[in-house]
Amino acid sequence: MVGDARWHNRMTEAMNQLCGNGPVPVWLHMLRGMALSGSIYPLASVDSTDVARNHKRPHNNAKAMAERWDALQCRGRWQPRPVQAELIEAA
Repeated sequence: MVGDARWHNRMTEAMNQLCGNGPVPVWLHMLRGMALSGSIYPLASVDSTDVARNHKRPHNNAKAMAERWDALQCRGRWQPRPVQAELIEAA
């Protein structure tokens, strides 16, 4: 399941392989990844349906919502992290 310990472990394993210890070599986009905005993962972009679905609520403003999401930036470099082998084997 997205966001659980096994998911984070696999993401860490993938980032370690892809990035090593340095800058991200490609543009990484995470589908439905708004919860990861500003996280440890070096994502260049993420998307969501949040603004499209919620902008008509009385307290929301589409432009302000989009600007708030755009202001969250992920790191441009990856620091290798250990992966837990028992989580990989359980997959």
